[in-house]
Amino acid sequence: MNFLDIFFLVVISFFFLRGIYRGLVQEVSSLVALFLGFFLANRYWQKVLPLMEEIIPSETWAKICSYLAVLIGVMFIIFIISTILKHLLKMAFLGWLDRIGGAAIGLLKALVLCSIFLMILTSFLPARSEALQTSKLAPYVHRSSLFLAKLLPKELKDRFEENKKTLERKWKQKLLPGIENE
Repeated sequence: MNFLDIFFLVVISFFFLRGIYRGLVQEVSSLVALFLGFFLANRYWQKVLPLMEEIIPSETWAKICSYLAVLIGVMFIIFIISTILKHLLKMAFLGWLDRIGGAAIGLLKALVLCSIFLMILTSFLPARSEALQTSKLAPYVHRSSLFLAKLLPKELKDRFEENKKTLERKWKQKLLPGIENE
């Protein structure tokens, strides 16, 4: 086990435990609040602008505050809704289900974060990097990074693909000793 494996284990453990603590409702609602807040702020900040211009003399700061007011307002409303929903689940004795779902979402977040980190390392480090080649968990995390790699800019994607082939051969030798590689 090397530093990369330790990093993966720390990230996975942290997000798993955080997911259990926060629960499914809070984990999902925080993501929804962020994306919905961003979407609605982009769409409606100008409607709030006249109110802000009455309070804030600077046009620039009035615009910034209008945008933030919509973003934070949406996030606050979703927070209230999620708090109510979480209490309803507890009253219905479904708190355990909320926690299990939170753990699953936590693991998913950890996998995405670890995949992004591995993708960055695969793109920038040489394929012969000892950290990448000797990692016990990297071959498994790598599978999920393949989807995210499609979103990379061309230069990084090309480098990722080039290094990926070398690493996959090395990992295959490690995971399946005695089997000849093509």
